[in-house]
Amino acid sequence: MIVPRLEAGFPPAVASAATAQVYAAVTAPEPFEVMFNTARCLIMVPLGVGRLEFNAPDLKQGEAITKPFVLAYLPTGRERHITQKRGVEHLFLSIAADRMVAVVGSAARNSIQRPSCVVGYAHPDIPAVAQALRRHMLDPRCANSVYLNAQADILLAHAMAAFGSRPANPAGPTPFRNNLLQSILSQIEKQLEEGVSIAALASAFQMTPSEFSRRFKVTVGCSPQRYIIEKRIAEARRLLRESDESIAEIAFRLGYSSQAHLTSSFKSLMGLTPSRYRKRNR
Repeated sequence: MIVPRLEAGFPPAVASAATAQVYAAVTAPEPFEVMFNTARCLIMVPLGVGRLEFNAPDLKQGEAITKPFVLAYLPTGRERHITQKRGVEHLFLSIAADRMVAVVGSAARNSIQRPSCVVGYAHPDIPAVAQALRRHMLDPRCANSVYLNAQADILLAHAMAAFGSRPANPAGPTPFRNNLLQSILSQIEKQLEEGVSIAALASAFQMTPSEFSRRFKVTVGCSPQRYIIEKRIAEARRLLRESDESIAEIAFRLGYSSQAHLTSSFKSLMGLTPSRYRKRNR
C-alpha cells in the first residue's frame, strides 16, 4: 500500500487507504471550499445532510447535492470549484484515469460510454458501498488493496450508469426523504449519550421498528444499530485524542454501562483497545 494523501484544500482524513490506482478517504466533518484541476477522476459521496455545491465549465451554475449517500463523479482535466458549508463527512475517492478507461473497456460490449460530470446520482447500492468502504478504512485489520479497488470499480460503474440511463427503482423498502432523514439523524445525535431506542425512534416517526430498520438500511447503507455504534465510537475516538478524560469517564458520557462495555465495542470495530488507540494518536 502506498502512503495516501487527500487533494489539497479538502478537510483532513479521519480514515484513509490507498493502492497504486485508488486513494480513498473519509474527510473530517468540516466545511470547505476548494479549487483544483486534477489528472485523476474524483468521486464524492456525502455521508450526511448538507449542500455540496459544484461549479465547473461542464456543469450548470451552482449545481449541488443536498441528499446524503448519492454520488458525484468528476472526470479528469477540468478546473473544479467545490463548496460544502456544513460540517459533514464525505467519502472521497481519487482514481487514476487509466482505471476508468479499463472499467469502461470491460463494459464496452454493453455500449457504455465514459461519463462526463455526474452530480447527485442515487441508487440503493451506493449507501451500502460507501458505508462498507468507511468501515474498511476505519478497521486497521482491513488494509486490502483488492477490496478497495473492487469497491472503487463499483462506484465507477454507477457513474457510467448515471451517464447513460437512470435505473428503474427496484422493489424494496422506500428510502427516507431528505428532510425525514435529517430529522432522524438529528434525533439520534441528541440521544446518543442517553442511549438510543430503535423502538422509540420508530414510534416517534410513526413506523414499526421493522419498517424503520429496513428503510434506514436502504437509505444509509447500514442498520440503525450499526450506525449508532459507529457514531458512538467516532465520538469516543475524538475524546480519546482531544481530551484528558479517563476511559471510564468517556464510557459513562457515551451511555455505555461500563468501561469494559466500551472497550469491547471499540475493539470490535477498530481492532484495538481505547487505551492503545489513545497512545497511538496523542
